[in-house]
Amino acid sequence: MTDVSTIRTERLLLRRFVPEDVVPLHAMFCDAEVMRYGSRPPHTEIAETEAVVAKTIAAGDAGEADFFAVLCDGELVGNAGIWQNDEVGFSFVRKVWGTGIAREAVAAIIERARARGMHKLTADVDPGNLRSLAFLKHFGFAVTGEAKNTWQVGGVWVDSVYLELNLAQPE
Repeated sequence: MTDVSTIRTERLLLRRFVPEDVVPLHAMFCDAEVMRYGSRPPHTEIAETEAVVAKTIAAGDAGEADFFAVLCDGELVGNAGIWQNDEVGFSFVRKVWGTGIAREAVAAIIERARARGMHKLTADVDPGNLRSLAFLKHFGFAVTGEAKNTWQVGGVWVDSVYLELNLAQPE
């Protein structure tokens, strides 16, 4: 990880967002199944995705986020990284679900956080998102709490399960 703007794994390249990511990210963000437990409804207009990409680029430039586009064989297949100082987030196109690509990408994000001297990572997950809860627990994330009506997504209040990973613990 000599270049702070990229991470390479066995199969993946994680790199900062660029404006050209709008079209492939829009396809992912329009997918209702991908966005089912997200913090916003599926995108209906490309302008929504343009705004997310611009915000992510600006946050990275300002040092407020450590977020990456995830590419496999040159194709953008998801995104993963850290927001709000220590909150991990990720989403991936359905065609790579179950292939280990998300696991490989998030493992790289966790290792990067450890290498940067971070003490913990957190996650806020909809309690209905059993796959993400199990996925995070695989990495050692532990539930620290729950709350009702924490987010409003598309006019509907959703709940949260809070998780934390202590990065000081041995892997």
